[in-house]
Amino acid sequence: MQQTSQGPAGKLSLRPLGDRILVRQESYKDQLASGLYIPQGSREGFEDKGTVVAVGSRVDDIKAGDRVLFKRRADTALVPDVREGDPNGWKDLLMLQPDDILAILED
Repeated sequence: MQQTSQGPAGKLSLRPLGDRILVRQESYKDQLASGLYIPQGSREGFEDKGTVVAVGSRVDDIKAGDRVLFKRRADTALVPDVREGDPNGWKDLLMLQPDDILAILED
């Protein structure tokens, strides 16, 4: 199933190719239940949650709209540093591989 992420009017849109998965990450808490704070640049290796926005043509098990648990790596962010600006509204978007998806969250 192939989906396209629609950008705001006049902005670029994205269509993942092959086995790539476009995910909008949920905002995360910067403090663990134990009280420890996680610095923003130190989140690599933590599992995150998000919603699948679009999938490439070779993705079968995951579809747009699925809530997923994934392992985030530093190289997956489309806008790695928001100080550089975000004219397309891609700040919270990640381009993941199927191996990055740990589970589909079900209610």
